[in-house]
Amino acid sequence: TSRLGYLPQPGTVVSWNNLRFTVMEADERRVGTVEIERRKEGAPAAAR
Repeated sequence: TSRLGYLPQPGTVVSWNNLRFTVMEADERRVGTVEIERRKEGAPAAAR
């Protein structure tokens, strides 16, 4: 929450550097499971 400003819900996707984080499980207090995908270096910003 400190970086996003809110608690992400399932389905929320956040990109940072060459990583893509997808929240898979969460409740009203915490994120339970996150899928992390490494993007190829130099991928267009729209694909991140």
